[in-house]
Amino acid sequence: MIFRKKNFPQNLNICFSTQKLPHSERSSDCAFLLPIVKGMKRLGHNVHIITAQTSKLESQFIQAGAQLHFLDTREIRKNNLQSEVRRKFKELHTQNSFHIFHSMDRSGLSVSKRRKLYDITSIFDIKATQIAQLFSLTAMRKDSLSNMIKTDFVILYKYLRTYWGYDRALLNSAHAMFVSSPQERNVLERYYYYPDARIYQIPYGPKLSPSISNEIKEQLKQKYQLTSDNQCIATISDMTEIEDLKNILRAFYKVVIKKPDSRLIIMGDGPHFFDLEYEVLSLALGSKVILTGAVSDEEVAGYISICDIFINISSRSSGFEPSILTAMELEKTIVGSEVSPLASFVEDGVDGFLVRPADIQGIGQLLLDIFRGQLDTREIGKKASQKVSDYFDSEKLVINTYEAYKKILARQGYRIA
Repeated sequence: MIFRKKNFPQNLNICFSTQKLPHSERSSDCAFLLPIVKGMKRLGHNVHIITAQTSKLESQFIQAGAQLHFLDTREIRKNNLQSEVRRKFKELHTQNSFHIFHSMDRSGLSVSKRRKLYDITSIFDIKATQIAQLFSLTAMRKDSLSNMIKTDFVILYKYLRTYWGYDRALLNSAHAMFVSSPQERNVLERYYYYPDARIYQIPYGPKLSPSISNEIKEQLKQKYQLTSDNQCIATISDMTEIEDLKNILRAFYKVVIKKPDSRLIIMGDGPHFFDLEYEVLSLALGSKVILTGAVSDEEVAGYISICDIFINISSRSSGFEPSILTAMELEKTIVGSEVSPLASFVEDGVDGFLVRPADIQGIGQLLLDIFRGQLDTREIGKKASQKVSDYFDSEKLVINTYEAYKKILARQGYRIA
C-alpha cells in the first residue's frame, strides 16, 4: 500500500481548549494564548477556542479574530469538563474540520484520545501535566540525610502516582508537547520517556514591557510610609504552600538586624495567610514586613517597581514565573531558586542570583551584600532586562509556534512545500 501525503493546508483550522481564559496578559495561565491568536489570524489561519470560563480579556480575543465557544456550566456539573469539550469539538469539527487541536490543560484529553477518529493532530501544553508538583517537592530538599531520603521517597511516590494516574494517558494521546524551558524538556524526556523529537520548546511568558507611572509608585510608597531610606525586598505567593516564605522571612530576619530600615513586601493571599502572619509576629517582624493581601496582575508590577530586590524561591511552577520576568524587565535584582526552571534561564551572578531554597544563611548574606552595594546590581539589572526582551519576543513566539505546527503536521503525513 502506497502512503500518500496530504497537501499542507494554506489556511489552518486550529482549535484551542482551555478550562479558563487568562484574566490578564501578565497571567501565567495560558499566557501565550492571546499573542498566538493574534499571530495566527495575521497569518490567515482560523482560530477557535473552547473554554468553560470567560474573562475580562474576552473582548481582546474577539478583536484578535478568535471564535470563542463557552461551555454550559450546568452541563459540566452534570457530566464533566472533558466530555463537554469533546461534545463542542465534535459539533464544530463536523461543520469545518480542524487540522490542529491544541489543549492548554487536561480539558482536551477526551478529544485527544480520539485523535484517529477525528483525524486531527493533537498537541498539549506542559501545564496539562502534573510535572509542576515534582518541581515543588524538589525545592523542599534540605542538606540533612534524613530529609533527603524522605524528600526522595515523596518525589518517587508522587511521580508514580501522577504518571500512572494522570500523565501517561495524556502523553500517549499527544502528537506533540509544548514546553517553555529546557528543564521542562529534560524532565519530559528523561523521566517521562517522551520522545525528544516530539517536544517543542516555545519561549513564551506573560506580556512584558510594563509601564509603571511615577504616580502609582508614589501612592504605594505613601500607603506604606516608605522613604528613600527603606531598602525593599518584594515577593509573591498564592500561600497554598508557605515553606519557601518562611525561609525568606528567616533570611530577612538576619538582614533586619544589620539593616533595620529594610522592608519585606509579601504580595498574595491564600489558605495559609494567617499562618504566615503568625510567623511574621513570632519573629518580631511586624513593623518590617508588609502583607498586601490579594493583588491583581497589574498591581504586582507596581509593587515590584518600588522594590530593590525581587525574590521568589518557590518551584511550584514548571515554567517561568511571570513575576520574576516582570522584575527582570524592570531591571530589578532578582533572586530565584537553583532547582526551578529559572536556573536554565538566569546565569547566576550575571543577570540575577540563584540560591538553594533551604539555605537561609546564604540567602540572608546575599541580601545583605546587595543592600551594602558590594555587588554591581545596576549592571545585573540591565543584563536581565535585555535577556527577557530578547527571549520573550512576541514575533519570535508566533514564528516559532507556526514552525512547530508545520513540523508536527509534516510528521502526520502533510506535504510541506
